[in-house]
Amino acid sequence: MREQNGDVRQPMAELLRQIAQHPPRRVDGTAVFMTGRRYGVPALLQHHLKHNQVLHQHVILLTVVIEEIPRVSPANRLEMTQLGQGFARLIMHFGFMETPDVPHALQVGQLRGLDIHLDEITTYYVGHQTLLPGPQRSGMAAWRKKLFASLARNATEPVAFYHLPLEQVFEVGIRVEI
Repeated sequence: MREQNGDVRQPMAELLRQIAQHPPRRVDGTAVFMTGRRYGVPALLQHHLKHNQVLHQHVILLTVVIEEIPRVSPANRLEMTQLGQGFARLIMHFGFMETPDVPHALQVGQLRGLDIHLDEITTYYVGHQTLLPGPQRSGMAAWRKKLFASLARNATEPVAFYHLPLEQVFEVGIRVEI
């Protein structure tokens, strides 16, 4: 699948097939990869697998959706799909008036019987983009690029916004020219 920015997103079925054919080394624990997309393999997971050549026993691809309603009932908070090979896709719903507390929602899901493996070895993988104003190719004026980059720097960090425990977060940065 080709993204709007030109990146190619690998289909999940393809990654699962590759893992079945050439299993990487698995380590104890759970990896939670935060992703804004509900489909495909997150780029952060692809880079992790390519560079570290290792996967946790349990891998959760987590997408948080802020709904256009004030509150989401706890019964409708989580959607989970088991994908095989130790992978699960989890979509977490919050209302726009709620504070998204990802670890708490995961614990509640585990208590309600979702097959989520939370233990002391849970790592949250978060991507962080630094926007850099680049040359005048996109049609956006230079002052707008600088303003946009400045606003992005002042936005709430995902780690704080989702209440992720700092000692369990692995943050990967990427510089993006706008």
